[in-house]
Amino acid sequence: MSVRSKLKKLLDISECFARHPRLSLSLLGQFPRILGDDPEVSLKLLRQLPSILGRDSDLNMKLFKQLPSVLEQDPELALKLLRQLPHRQRGVHYARRWKSTAPEQTAAPLQSESESASSNPLQVYFESQKAGTGTWKLLHYFDIYERHFSRFVDQEVNVLAVGVSSGISLEMWRHYFGSRCRIYGVDLEPACKRHENEYTKIFLGDQEDRPFWKALKKRVPAIDILIDDGGHKPIQQIVTLEQMLPYLRPGGVYLCEDVAGEHHGFAAFMQGLVGNLNQLRPADPEPGIDGAEALAFSPTEFQAWIQSIHFYPCVTVIEKTDRRVRQLIARRHGIE
Repeated sequence: MSVRSKLKKLLDISECFARHPRLSLSLLGQFPRILGDDPEVSLKLLRQLPSILGRDSDLNMKLFKQLPSVLEQDPELALKLLRQLPHRQRGVHYARRWKSTAPEQTAAPLQSESESASSNPLQVYFESQKAGTGTWKLLHYFDIYERHFSRFVDQEVNVLAVGVSSGISLEMWRHYFGSRCRIYGVDLEPACKRHENEYTKIFLGDQEDRPFWKALKKRVPAIDILIDDGGHKPIQQIVTLEQMLPYLRPGGVYLCEDVAGEHHGFAAFMQGLVGNLNQLRPADPEPGIDGAEALAFSPTEFQAWIQSIHFYPCVTVIEKTDRRVRQLIARRHGIE
């Protein structure tokens, strides 16, 4: 690259950073540490900044704003996140430009909206409620509920619902799961205590408050299902998950709804969890497994207890395993 080109590149970077001086100073203060870790990669990232910011400055600044604290806490992780930035951006733009090219007719036709509504007991109950102030629900939520909750119907199940409001959801869960269901509600509003009865207990507290969750866990049995429909702020959702997901019983389901927005903080947090779920760490097969016919991998602590993570429009679901996973096993079969 000529001297003129290098100067132009530096000017381009300076111009981009000048749009956000406070953020830029914070980031620039951390770059020496990154350069020390991997100068070649860091220089490539610096060279990419003008073109990335020029294409979508608002998007990338939202991503960059998360970096200073990560850089301070874990420089190696921050470098890996920086390397992923072009892929993250590519995915965002791909989704924004999405156009289906598949034929509209499906091989196995799905139910129509009216058929789905008439066969979903949760939606039938919800739409039958005409009195009171009520509550809002995106209609596709009901199929998500049915998909992940149906195996608990008529079982002895403990449900924790964050966000009580009018109380219609609490009654809906009781109606759906049956008489063996025990419901625990969490809300900030003292008026929500009026929804208590012989099978429902209401706790007043802030879901962003870690000591509140610590105290609650001493007062309720293990939870099978947690539904977060509370304050909807990312930090509230993150703290609730951090405190309560480990407390969920094996085989339990954690559902957070109204995760709305393209750059929602809770969605970003969940993507961090997905990264751990995708790890493969080679290990020796445990006794009883033929090592010649299998490859073994040692699960992380997270993988050992988390079976799956599901993303839907504005909803995230985590399902726990019914027992600790000791190893992930791969086998080979077939012909050459």
